[in-house]
Amino acid sequence: MTVCCIHKNFFDDTCTECRKEYAELKGLHEINNNDNDNNTTRNHKPAASSNGVSGNNKKMQQQQQQQQELSKYYKEFTEERAKKLYEDLLLQFLRSGKYNEFEASQKARSIIRKQCLLRNMPFWPWLN
Repeated sequence: MTVCCIHKNFFDDTCTECRKEYAELKGLHEINNNDNDNNTTRNHKPAASSNGVSGNNKKMQQQQQQQQELSKYYKEFTEERAKKLYEDLLLQFLRSGKYNEFEASQKARSIIRKQCLLRNMPFWPWLN
């Protein structure tokens, strides 16, 4: 089984090894080769600048480009979908018996906030 030596506690969508490990865990035997090629070239771009200021600008541009490319991997996360997810998570946490209603609510909201952060979206007022 493929294991990423860098990201041991989470999966990084931009890491080829993480994607392979995740695919193997999910039982997917083939990963889209185009995605792997894009990730490999994207992660190994050297900063070709002798000036520190323009190097920082290039890094910022690359990070913005990565964020835009990552957002393509995720489904649209509407408020309606978020509320449905909140409802499902809340019920799941309450059924487990490990959390009271307040803790389950907080945990469900934190998961939805993480989903918003992944997509660079602002939080809805009901998440605060």
